[in-house]
Amino acid sequence: MDKKIIAIVLIVLLALVTVVAIESYLLFGKTPKTNQNSPSPTPNPTSTSTPTTTQAATSLNSTPSVPTFTVILTNTSYTVPTTYYTDPQTGANITKAGYFVNAENLTFIIQNQPNVNYYLIRWTTPYAINWTYLYEAYPVNATLAQSSGSETVWALSGTYGSFYISPSDWVNGYTFSASPEFSFESNATIEFQVQAVNGQYGLVTDYNSQGDLISVYHDIFGPASAWSQTQTVTIP
Repeated sequence: MDKKIIAIVLIVLLALVTVVAIESYLLFGKTPKTNQNSPSPTPNPTSTSTPTTTQAATSLNSTPSVPTFTVILTNTSYTVPTTYYTDPQTGANITKAGYFVNAENLTFIIQNQPNVNYYLIRWTTPYAINWTYLYEAYPVNATLAQSSGSETVWALSGTYGSFYISPSDWVNGYTFSASPEFSFESNATIEFQVQAVNGQYGLVTDYNSQGDLISVYHDIFGPASAWSQTQTVTIP
């Protein structure tokens, strides 16, 4: 009797094991068929476009080209002749001596270009070691704002090699902190160069470690071109 029970139990267990094996095969044993006509999965797309920089940002960061310019020194001196006349009250013969007026014009003609705000001008001589800014206002020289149109023209009037910056030039962007005058010696050969700047003109304040104000000046913040080729004039 015990053997029969044991045999029945064994048969039941075997049946259960068989059922579990079949279900496992049905659930996990099959490999799905591949549809040969279905396209391969598309990978995540990769952008090939180049980021676009706005025109304003490009203009702000653009380094100007080397400027082209001409400097012309013209002598417009003249002589006032001696005049003679009779004093209408006394009848005396009056002689008014003539005199010579020395007059010179120094004119810079710069070819404008896009993305330029200011121009810097410096000078030297064949015998000098260093360049000097025109007109120098430490630590940056005066700046000439680019005008509208195709050229920026800056004309200075002077006498005997001394030239003056008139108040009207303030409107054109030329700034200075002291006497608006610069001078060259007679018979001197002066060499000029121009630099273009794409930047903003701002006020700079320097303080020492104790917080005391030690200097206030203007400077230009932005990329600048290389210096131009040299143009030369001879002071009469």
